[in-house]
Amino acid sequence: MKDIYDDLILQIGALTHMPWQDIPYQDSCQTISALHFDEKMLPWPDDRNNGIVLKHDMTYELGNGSLPAIGMEFLTSNPQIALRDEVFLVGKDLPEITVHQPFARIVILKLKESYLQQEQWYRMKHDAENVKYRVNPHGYMPCISASRHREQIRVSKEALSQGLTFQQVGQMYLQAYHKLPFVEFATILFITDLSFPFQELEKILLRQNQITEALDHVLKDFNMDCSSCNLKTICDEVEGMKELHFQTSKQDIKE
Repeated sequence: MKDIYDDLILQIGALTHMPWQDIPYQDSCQTISALHFDEKMLPWPDDRNNGIVLKHDMTYELGNGSLPAIGMEFLTSNPQIALRDEVFLVGKDLPEITVHQPFARIVILKLKESYLQQEQWYRMKHDAENVKYRVNPHGYMPCISASRHREQIRVSKEALSQGLTFQQVGQMYLQAYHKLPFVEFATILFITDLSFPFQELEKILLRQNQITEALDHVLKDFNMDCSSCNLKTICDEVEGMKELHFQTSKQDIKE
């Protein structure tokens, strides 16, 4: 059985030509790059106590104004979605950018075997989403609006002059996600390509939010009448959602 976010993960794979099926990334798409971390490189400093980048200190802002500014986290246990600890980039790297650009950060987390029960997924999804508030690379300031589902990034002149790249930012995200006990692998994708179909990502983001809302509803109201639920369409369309509801209902009855 597929996990509830798997169809969306596969849609992202189709848009970006990510190597979900153990295909070497060089053979899948010319525009995607794997950012290999150099162990000899010193860790980039963390600004968790004072990570503010003022407008006059920044070179540009990713996702500025009405530009796309997307952040998404997905969970999966599907062995057919082959994940490793990797950072990928579609578009220009931070030192190559000179003006405001659209932006997306997509994270796919592979779950450990001991955390495969989907009843735990809402809590794990919540914990995974909170990681972004704990990653603060020096000179790289996320401006996150949870209500608008936007993630803009201010990048400072100082950080760029010192050599900040997505490789270092991605490594800090990898380290942060691995502090979650349920994460086996984390794959992180940054997108800055001006020609990328961000509107398709926005549709995926909307669908993800609908699925998460339905998941929360199922877990909070075990014995609801599905025929009268305004989220019935989502449950009917998302593989695994009905099964999760019935499993949760049975467990509640037993208890």
